[in-house]
Amino acid sequence: MNMINSLADTSAKVVLVKSKFTFWEKLKLKNCTFEATHGVLNVQGAIVDISAMEMQFINRDIPTLVLFKESNIKNLIIPTRVKNLYNIHNSLENLDVNHLDFVGRWEEVCINKDYLFSFYKQDLKQLAFKQRIRWLCKFASDNKVQQYKSLFNSY
Repeated sequence: MNMINSLADTSAKVVLVKSKFTFWEKLKLKNCTFEATHGVLNVQGAIVDISAMEMQFINRDIPTLVLFKESNIKNLIIPTRVKNLYNIHNSLENLDVNHLDFVGRWEEVCINKDYLFSFYKQDLKQLAFKQRIRWLCKFASDNKVQQYKSLFNSY
């Protein structure tokens, strides 16, 4: 919510769209317009934070701009190949709503789309979505245990 309020404090008109807004959302989100909808939206572009939502839009060929706080981006591990997608010009601290570049960022995304949606192992491509999620959870859990053991053994 902080990021939405920060964006709303600029000269941008922020319109939030979802099926239902809570009283608390309306209270906490200032300078925003709220539109409730239950239908299908035809989204032309989206401004998101660094999250799975970004990848969902990209996977559906919807251009995105990713906003972030400079202090937060320093704590993330971003592969060198796609680091340019998260350049400092898109930070909230440097945001210029008069020069948002959906097209330029989309061109960069398209160059790296095969990397963004690649598979750790090719046989994962054949699995159903739910099976891939199960595999990912197990992989992350197993990998975490191995990393802890490695760290523990190094001391």
